Amino acid sequence: MPEVTNVRVEIVDGIPVADHIALLREAGWFRDGEDPSAMRRLLDGSFLIAAAIDSQGRTIGMGRMISDGASDGYIQDVVVQASSRGLGLGRRIVSLLAAEGRRRGLGWIGLVAAPGTVPFYRALGFEPMPDHVPMLLKIPDGNPR
Repeated sequence: MPEVTNVRVEIVDGIPVADHIALLREAGWFRDGEDPSAMRRLLDGSFLIAAAIDSQGRTIGMGRMISDGASDGYIQDVVVQASSRGLGLGRRIVSLLAAEGRRRGLGWIGLVAAPGTVPFYRALGFEPMPDHVPMLLKIPDGNPR
């Protein structure tokens, strides 16, 4: 797999909301009619954000971790712009989030892998949790993600 060297992947304090929405929209995770102000709260409430930033300063990929900062963390919303996929950016984002979580003393890091992504995450050291099932409580009129 070719690796992009002119893109930096780093832990950031935040990313522009418009860039975040564009990435989520392209992935099908942001729908017309959703409240864009919720995206600012989502970013502000994240424990860590890793961003892939191209040579022109555009955010072309991101992932975030939610955590209490003491025991565990959950990686979510890992997304890379379609035209930049297959270049190792997702791997760099997840690896950086996991390394930074470990550096900050987290005891374990989890995630919910989308269908078809288990080999990607396994290659990064994640394993399915035997005898555990991800669960979801749907909230009427809540965020559909």
